[in-house]
Amino acid sequence: MEIYILSSGRASRQPTWMSLPVVLRERTKLVIPHDQVKQYQAFPHITEPGLLHVGKIRQWIADEVAKDNFVMFDDDLTFAVRSTANPTRFTSATSTDISLMYAELKSRLAEGAVHMGVAMREGANRRIERTIQCTRMARVLAYNLKVVRELGIRWDRCWGMDDFDATLQLLKHGHPNIVLNWVVQNQYGSNAAGGASVWRTSDV
Repeated sequence: MEIYILSSGRASRQPTWMSLPVVLRERTKLVIPHDQVKQYQAFPHITEPGLLHVGKIRQWIADEVAKDNFVMFDDDLTFAVRSTANPTRFTSATSTDISLMYAELKSRLAEGAVHMGVAMREGANRRIERTIQCTRMARVLAYNLKVVRELGIRWDRCWGMDDFDATLQLLKHGHPNIVLNWVVQNQYGSNAAGGASVWRTSDV
């Protein structure tokens, strides 16, 4: 399964990349703007053709780049797993935990799941099931490439919430999503400099 980290204006701060064990970095590409190659030269990368908007970049990945099932990460993520002593609390994820997370996403998609994610840490203390179905996905988005292409799923229909829109399209087609809930992801802060903050204004 291919791994893509969407990034812009954040070459000096890459917590998602740093969270990945070496074995997963070997199959990961950062997807960066065509005019930021110099800044990102330390990372394996592909350049998107000046699309700017994240929904259009996701669409380009699904249409033109991905060759197999794939997962897209935001670039500002950290990961944690549930405490065995108290499953409403969390401890920092290890490299083994991240590898197991990736392996479960990969295997379930190969077995027929269509869209998957990893729970957001916000509110994750309220539900402690190992997985949750038919719920919000954000920041970690994994897809069965064959199915999303056959159904014509679009990420570029609106200027915001493109991930939510894709989830709703797949739910309407009768495909429940699966969100891993034994592991959670968190971000340093929404709309931090770089990334979608370039275009995601209050008006948008």
